Amino acid sequence: MTPAPIDSDAAPHPARHPWVLSALRRYGTLLALLIICVLLSVMTPRFLTVSNLSTVLVQLSMLMVVASGLTVVVAAGEFDLSVGAVAGFAGVLVTGLLIEVTSDVALAIAAGIAAGALIGLLNGILVAVVGLPSLIATLGMISVVTGLNQWYTKGQAVYGGLPEAFAIPGRGALLGIPVPILIMVAVVIVSHLLLEHTATGRHLYTIGENKDVARLAGIGVRRKKIFALVFCGACAGLAGVIMASRLGSGQPAAGDHFLMDGLATVFLGMTAFSLGQANMRGTVVGTLIIGVLRNGFNLLGWPYYIQDIAMGAIMIGAITIAASKGTVRMPSVTAMFK
Repeated sequence: MTPAPIDSDAAPHPARHPWVLSALRRYGTLLALLIICVLLSVMTPRFLTVSNLSTVLVQLSMLMVVASGLTVVVAAGEFDLSVGAVAGFAGVLVTGLLIEVTSDVALAIAAGIAAGALIGLLNGILVAVVGLPSLIATLGMISVVTGLNQWYTKGQAVYGGLPEAFAIPGRGALLGIPVPILIMVAVVIVSHLLLEHTATGRHLYTIGENKDVARLAGIGVRRKKIFALVFCGACAGLAGVIMASRLGSGQPAAGDHFLMDGLATVFLGMTAFSLGQANMRGTVVGTLIIGVLRNGFNLLGWPYYIQDIAMGAIMIGAITIAASKGTVRMPSVTAMFK
């Protein structure tokens, strides 16, 4: 008896190269970065010059510092929308102190970072103790911090009479390496070690996945969330100090772009390596994509509105992919008020 032929269209086909698909899922964002670099190097020869690549790293160093703090917060399942306002506040504070109060650069820088951490602490109390959703608490904090900035500066830049040593964090170099790059590398390493190699990092990931399970496991959910927001605030403060040093002045609105770009880098990072989960390796790749694209747009002479459109599209795409790939959950409106 002749066996019936098998319908090849109906029969399931096992994946011929499952490792290829797995690699694309995990490393597709990194591949996208390489493709962008190749395209830009073809479109403009200036892109791959040493001076331009150094400029790219210096320019994105502040964004990388902010994104490091945001990565820690998002790992814990929260958001901090106040990072841009906090960075601007720290820059205004440190320059104001150096002009009107003290010539001690180290003390003024410490005050700027501490101010960011203090605002992060207030955010943490509102979120972890009072019980406000982080989106609401940090959105309100934007208005508070922006108001303080405007009250002190009257909307004007703070400049004049700054010590020469204050230029070091933003424009100095050590052994030929720009100081902002060194600060960026240090913050990235600390953040990576915190998330991947400490009990606190494991606890933050557990809280981000399911805070009820974390409580049952004996994890201090409130303390960890407060820590994450304090860390994020300190990173934003540090980025503001670096920016003020680079500009030679305190600009109230100088950090406004950190919010959208910072979130975009984190969500881009969640599409790589640990899919759907905030991770520092992915954040580094996401930050490089944002920095390289902005630099490429400038080299090509594209208008600013094209950059805004591209960044918005990247944000939407990154959030969509991150939400579909893994454990990230975007809060719904009803969930915010439960």
